[in-house]
Amino acid sequence: MSTDTATKRPNGDANGSKEVQTLPKLPLPKLEDTCKRYLRALEALQDEDEHERTKAVVKEFLESGEGEKWQKKLEEYNNGVDSYIEEFWYESYLSFQDSVVLSLVRVLSLKLGVH
Repeated sequence: MSTDTATKRPNGDANGSKEVQTLPKLPLPKLEDTCKRYLRALEALQDEDEHERTKAVVKEFLESGEGEKWQKKLEEYNNGVDSYIEEFWYESYLSFQDSVVLSLVRVLSLKLGVH
């Protein structure tokens, strides 16, 4: 069941009765906005040379049509689901049994060469 405007979720009250709450569908961000946010997030994590290379790759991604191709695929996917991000959220964050903090520390220590 999918609509462009809302997702129905059960909401229990203190008396145990259930009503259906209507929530707006999460909007799909524009490709250019996503790329800007991506670059802004990486800016503090990269040195100047790395960030300039990343900006060049993002620019090529946008100008080559590759980004638009993937945006269209995401828009098509979004039309068939209640939330374009829900499946990826569950898969990325909720399906692992490991501690996220410990997993991130391990990744960072390997990347930084700290053992």
